[in-house]
Amino acid sequence: SFDSYYETIADLSYKIQIAKTKQMYKADVIRQYDTGIIEKTMNEDSYTYTIGIFDRYNEVRKLKSELLQRGILDAKVVPYLNDREIDFSQLQALKDEFADLKEYLKFESE
Repeated sequence: SFDSYYETIADLSYKIQIAKTKQMYKADVIRQYDTGIIEKTMNEDSYTYTIGIFDRYNEVRKLKSELLQRGILDAKVVPYLNDREIDFSQLQALKDEFADLKEYLKFESE
C-alpha cells in the first residue's frame, strides 16, 4: 500500500538498481516485481531501474542474491535517505547516524 511505501522511504531505505541506461531497458525483470520502478532525474538523461524498497540492509541483500543467481549480474544495492539516493561522501557522514549503513558498507563496495 502507499502508506507502507511512504513509511519505508521516510528515512533510510534500500533499493536494488538493475540498470542505469539512456534508452529503454529491454530485460523483463523489472515487470516481474510489483516494486519495480523506473526513475528519471531532471538533470540526467538516463533512466534508473530499481526493484524493491527495504528499510533493512539484510532484507535487501537476500533479494540481491536471488537476482544474481538468476543472472542479473548488474544488480546492486543502493541506499536512499528520504527517497533520495545517498552518494558515497554522504555515506561516510551518515554511517554514524544510521547503524544499518555500517552493514551496507561491510558488504557493498563500488
